[in-house]
Amino acid sequence: MAIPVAKATFQGAPPAGAQFCSFDSRFRHRSPRDVAHSDRDCDLGERATRGVTELDSPSILGRRDRHLPFNGLRLLVVALAMHMVPFFWRFHNVHHTDLDLDVTTAARFHFGEMIFSTGFLSLAMVFFGIGPIMLVAFFITFEAATLFHHSNWRLPIQVERVLNLILVTPRMHGIHHSIVQRETNSNWGTIFCWWDKLHRTLRRDVPQDAITIGVAAYREENELTLGKLFALPFRAQREWRLPNGEAPEREAQPAEELAE
Repeated sequence: MAIPVAKATFQGAPPAGAQFCSFDSRFRHRSPRDVAHSDRDCDLGERATRGVTELDSPSILGRRDRHLPFNGLRLLVVALAMHMVPFFWRFHNVHHTDLDLDVTTAARFHFGEMIFSTGFLSLAMVFFGIGPIMLVAFFITFEAATLFHHSNWRLPIQVERVLNLILVTPRMHGIHHSIVQRETNSNWGTIFCWWDKLHRTLRRDVPQDAITIGVAAYREENELTLGKLFALPFRAQREWRLPNGEAPEREAQPAEELAE
């Protein structure tokens, strides 16, 4: 006695490949490759009837947001460019000339740098297809991290060492704002410290009280007014030396945790 086989039903015209979903005796005479293709077409047909295809998945976060964890790496690339490319450094120099590191330093950026960095990050977001919700979440996290590590909080050293296993902390970022150029060219990270560890640019060996904040060549407050900072990128850049001609130096020391 023949066993009745239920056939797939569709609303409207069946999608391409759905005709393979019902069992057919001719299936037995197809090659394994044809069977595999038929299984795939059947699966796509069933997905189409449910309105859930790979390309149109309605997930809030979305598959494209898998690139979001690498935004920290993209920020590191921006930081490297701002310090190592002379044209970009002209603008980023304004940020580093602050003589006192606190939350106001987090907003001390030349408008030219804001245009460059925002433009780069926006293009990266578009290129990698970051969704709008995750984009807002990223920038909130970015701004919070920037305010935090530029702050002059003196956290208990044990607390900060624990945080610094993952995050960029005030002591760690303070080294980046040192007048010692080799220390300025370290600790590039914004949110997570592991990017610096991966690229061997992580410095934890300088105690907080041993750091002098700023750029060696710009130590006078009367040179750091709003108008002069606005014009700074368009003037000749000074060599990294103190007004007396000396270049600040400090030997690097191995350190697996933040120095007290």
